Amino acid sequence: MPDLVHLANGISIPVEMLPIWERLAEFATIHGPVFEAELKQLGLNLRPIFSLNSSIGGDQAVSFGTATPSTVQFVIRPDIYRAMIGTINN
Repeated sequence: MPDLVHLANGISIPVEMLPIWERLAEFATIHGPVFEAELKQLGLNLRPIFSLNSSIGGDQAVSFGTATPSTVQFVIRPDIYRAMIGTINN
């Protein structure tokens, strides 16, 4: 069983997923729960995001919208977005 990092709102992810989480959270904090980013700007390919999805609650935690060869739209599920921006909703 991998070592887990406990985040806000009861979300836990494997330690090796933390850099991906932090990069997506940075964009989500600036642009909101729906944002478009250049893949080069994110510095990652999509495979780690699929792995992150598996560890935080399935395929819909971080969804993909429209895409071009160089950009992709991300749609962050509301509970995941709240955890990313660090708010806790009681």
